[in-house]
Formats: sequence, structure tokens, C-alpha cells
Amino acid sequence: MVAHNPATADKTSTLDNILPKYGQALGHPYSDYKLLKLQQGAAQSRKTLGLCGAVPVDAYASLRFRKGFGGTLQCNSSLCVSCSKRLLLKERKPVIESALKNCSEGTFYFFTLTQPSLASAETQVERLSRSFQNFKSTFNRRISRLGLRSSILRSYDITFRKHGSSVYPHIHFHGLIWISGDLDFDISDYAFEVWERIGAKQGITCSRDAFYFEPIDQSKGTKAISSYVSKSFGSLAFEVMSSATKLQVNPDKWNIPQLLVYISQTGDKSALKAYNETILAFKGKRFVSIPSFFRSFKTEEEPEELELGEELGEPEIPDILISKPVFKAVRLSGVDFKLLSIALRGTKIEFNELRNLIIDLNLAFMMGETTIAEMVGLMPSLIQSLSRDRELLASEALFRLN
Repeated sequence: MVAHNPATADKTSTLDNILPKYGQALGHPYSDYKLLKLQQGAAQSRKTLGLCGAVPVDAYASLRFRKGFGGTLQCNSSLCVSCSKRLLLKERKPVIESALKNCSEGTFYFFTLTQPSLASAETQVERLSRSFQNFKSTFNRRISRLGLRSSILRSYDITFRKHGSSVYPHIHFHGLIWISGDLDFDISDYAFEVWERIGAKQGITCSRDAFYFEPIDQSKGTKAISSYVSKSFGSLAFEVMSSATKLQVNPDKWNIPQLLVYISQTGDKSALKAYNETILAFKGKRFVSIPSFFRSFKTEEEPEELELGEELGEPEIPDILISKPVFKAVRLSGVDFKLLSIALRGTKIEFNELRNLIIDLNLAFMMGETTIAEMVGLMPSLIQSLSRDRELLASEALFRLN
């Protein structure tokens, strides 16, 4: 078995002193990896969300230098705290930015459509879906009669609120509308009239204060365009990437990352129920709808941005292959390998030691010299042995993040 020295190992979680500081350097206390682990524990109604990042696809997972785990199951859900960011950055963000930058005809408008409700998530999704289809057909028909063209992109957005002792989802739409020419009437007033009329037919009173419809000034440049991308294309993903995972401002109102943190801290069964009912309500539903007009401006793929701290010409560091049993031991032990790989970004010697350690564990398990239970117990002290001074490791990770 791999040698280690229990006498020199801290019996507490090995990265307790490192990871909080690393999280603070990123601007929030919960990393993507931590949020994904909270999701794995909370997502009981959607198996794919509960298994995302937790199961190797083949016999081995891989630990990539700076990038964390690879070769694991990905749920590809817009409701996932991990996959939503990937979908936004690699698939959706380039589409909307290309349209806003390259379309020189007509005007783009940003909108928010919402209906007040304390109904279940399933009821809200079904009702909003029907309402939006009616809104879209009515709006496009009016524009068409003027001899103009229009195209509507929409995305669901979700917040959770407490009403009494229960937590309810508030589901609504953000999106963009393109109209090919000038109008001789107030399009914002018309859009609200259509939405209000649709709500009234269902016995719902829509508030103008909760309705938003404004033209986008494309001349303001990339920063303004990015703000519309964040609103219309994936607020969940942007919240995961920002400091929004802090429990702040309103303790009784949360986005999905905040709700997962709240559930983990309080064990609120009503919040857990609301979360699971919501992710189940979206099963089989298209969370974001992108019409072909917006896709037509998509340019050729640009080179991927370098990872934080990465430099051109830097030697490649091979992935560490982790067998399924060792991967399971890593997860059960609670050691955050993903953040460890990032924290070791400037200490390749330690990363090589980590690779050798995993190779030894893989071989030991195959030879019957250790069990998953034994590896779970050994993991913290083994990881601790990679650095003689974990405060030094933490300060180095922070230095390279600043």
C-alpha cells in the first residue's frame, strides 16, 4: 500500500485552510465543484442532474491540470450549475453576441415577461409555455401586417421565494426580439397589452411594473452586449460564475445556486421540495429557444480563451487517470480534487506526485492490496503529504489568481 505518515497528517479535512481562501479569491465561498456536489445531493427527482460529474463514463475518469475532472457523465441541462455555464459560453453566448454585433438592420429589444403565481412549478411552466406561444404568434402577426419581419428568442429564468413557511418557484421569461424596421407606435405598450390580455383570459392580472421591454443600443459596445447576454441567455450560468452564490440581499429570495446553499445549510424540506418539483417540471422542455435568425449570424469558432494563469507555449502536463474505485473513494472522502488541481497550477512537482499517488492507488486496488473503504480513510493524509506547507500552497494559489 502507498506509504504515508499519519503522525504528520492533519486529522481535519486536508484542504480546510486552502479552499476557503481559494473561494474568497474567486469572489464567492462556493466553487463550481462545491455547487455541483450540493446539486448531486439535492437533485432527487432528476437522476441525470444528481449524477452529473459523479460517475466516470468509462473505466477511468481523468484529472486535468487546472481544469479538474474529465471523462465523467454530463447531464447537459440548463438547470445544472456546471453544464449551464458550458452551454452558455460555448454554444449560446457566441450566437447572441454575433447577432447583436453583426446585424445592421432593424432594432433589437430586451424583454421580461412574468405572471404572478404561487402555483406549482409544473402548472407555471405549462401556463407560461402556452402564454408565450400566444404572445409570439400575436406579436409576429402584427409586425408581419406592417410589412416587417420579426424574430423572438426566449429563455426561462427561475427564482425561489418564501411565502409563509413554504418555498415557491417564480418562473418567468427573459429574451430578445428583433424587428426589421421602424414602427409608428409604442411597441412596449403594445407588447404589454398583448401579454396582459393573454393573462386575463387565464384569470391572471399582470403588472406593468414586472414587465420590461426596451430597445438595445448596439453602439454601446461589447460591455453592453454582454449584459444582455447574461440576462437573456442564462442567468443561472452567470450567477454561478459571479458572486451571486453568496446568500445576500434578500434571505427569502434565491436563485438556484443560492437555493442549493440554503438547503445544505438549513435542511429546509420545503425548499428541497420546491427545487425538485422545479427541475422535474422542466424535464423534456426546451429551456432556451433560439430561432434560426439569431443563429444565422454565428461566425467561425474563435480560439478558446486560455485558462486563468495559463501561458502560451507552456509544456503540456498529462492527465491523471483515475479508476472508478479510486474516483469513488475520492468522492466519499470529500477531498476536492478539482480545486486541488487548480491550486497546484504553479507547482508541477506536487502535481506529478499526485499523479504517481493515484497510479499507486489504482494498482493497489487492482492487486487486491487495498479496498475502497481503506482508500477513503487514507485519502486526506495522502493528499496532505503532497505539500509540506499547505499555507504556502494556499498563498501560491491566491497569488496566481490575483
